[in-house]
Amino acid sequence: MRSALLVTASVVLVGSAACGACGGDSSESVPSSSTTNGDASTPDAPTSSQNNDNDAGDGTNPPGACGSDGVSPGYSSQSLVLGSETRTYGVVVPSTYDRKTAFPIVLSFHGDGGNGQSMRGAGLEEQANGKAIFVYPDGPNQTWDLETPPADNKDYQFFDALLSELSKKYCVDTKKVFLFGFSRGGFFVNQLGCFRASSVRALVAHSGGGPYSNDGNDFDARGWFKACNAPPPAAMIIHGQSDTVVKAQAGQTSADHWRIANECQTSTNPCAPSPCASYAGCPSDKPVVYCSIGGLDHALWDSAAKAAWGFFDSL
Repeated sequence: MRSALLVTASVVLVGSAACGACGGDSSESVPSSSTTNGDASTPDAPTSSQNNDNDAGDGTNPPGACGSDGVSPGYSSQSLVLGSETRTYGVVVPSTYDRKTAFPIVLSFHGDGGNGQSMRGAGLEEQANGKAIFVYPDGPNQTWDLETPPADNKDYQFFDALLSELSKKYCVDTKKVFLFGFSRGGFFVNQLGCFRASSVRALVAHSGGGPYSNDGNDFDARGWFKACNAPPPAAMIIHGQSDTVVKAQAGQTSADHWRIANECQTSTNPCAPSPCASYAGCPSDKPVVYCSIGGLDHALWDSAAKAAWGFFDSL
C-alpha cells in the first residue's frame, strides 16, 4: 500500500446547485489560478516554532470568552510533545478571530513526501474568507501511519492531542471539526472518519482511499468497512478518473463506504461544482458527495477548494 501512495497536486475553483445537501456554495472570494504540490516538490517548512504546552490560558478570560488570551491572527508554526516525540503543525488564525465566537477548525493532511505548509496551496483558506481556523499537521517522516491498529497508532494519538490543544488555546466549535486530505492524507482522513468519528463533523478525501484494513473480512458484502461502528461523518470524495497513482476505483470504494454508512441510496443528484453528485436519501446533516473528475490524474482538481469549503460551510 505505502509504495502506491506517492503524490502531486495542481489548484482551485468553479460552480451551479451546490454540494452540501447538495452543500452550500457560500464562498465569497475565489483565488487566482496557481499551482500547488501536496507533497515532495513543495518542501517549504515552517520557519518558526513554539511549544504550546503552557498556552492553555491565563485565567483572565473576559465574560463569554473562550480560548487563551494573546492569540494573534496569521500563520504560526507550533509544536506539542507527545510521549517522547515532538510533533509539529501550522495554524492560520483569520483576521476575523475573536474570543467570543467559536470558529470551525479545518485540519488539512498532506500526502507522502509533503508537509503541512505545502497544503496551504490547496486554496481552502481563500474560499473560507475568514470563517475558520486552519491547521496543517506534519506527518512523521512526511507520511501518515495507515497500518498500525488504532489503539497503538501514534498518528491517531497526535490527532487527539492536537484537538485538545487547539480547544484550549483557541475559541473553537468542537462540533465543527472538518478534515481535508490529499493522496495518503486522503487515506488518513478516511481512517480518522472511521476510528475518530465522534470528533469529526465532515471530511473531504481527495485522491485517496479507505477506510480499510488488510483483513478482507472487515468488509461486508455491500462494501461497508465494519470496523467503523460509530455514527459516521458527512463525506465528500474527490478522485480523478485518470489517476495512475491511486486508481479511481479507490475513490469509488470510499464513496460507497460512506454512502452505506450514512444509509443513503445509490441514486445521485448533480450538484455544484460539476461533475459532483450527492447521493439521494442521506440524512440532512450527513450528506455524501462523490466528485469523479474526468481526465484528472493524481493532482489537485482546480475546483477542489471551492467544492470542499462549500461542503463544510453547508453543515
